[in-house]
Amino acid sequence: MSALHRSAAQLGHRLLYACMLVVPLAGYLASNFSRHGVRLFGLHLPPWGPDSPTVYALLNGLHVGAALLLVALIAGHAAVAVRHARLDPELGLRRISPFARPLPEPPR
Repeated sequence: MSALHRSAAQLGHRLLYACMLVVPLAGYLASNFSRHGVRLFGLHLPPWGPDSPTVYALLNGLHVGAALLLVALIAGHAAVAVRHARLDPELGLRRISPFARPLPEPPR
């Protein structure tokens, strides 16, 4: 894999993890700056922040934007996994399989 591909993979993984943290955190914070509070599986927690439409709009926009980015990153991640599986079927999904034996060291 080229250095560019490795850098893109590393950036993609970092963005995936960042979005997985930002989406729920921004949604939780946004809910606390509205008059509705947090509703989760029938549990209602009253808001601890003031009813601020400006702060709510900012945090909700961050929540929605990060969620859309997360969906795009997941689709891209799946597409690249399929590409790797098709280009090299022997090694394509071997690295993520919990039942695969370790790969031999490449000759130097």
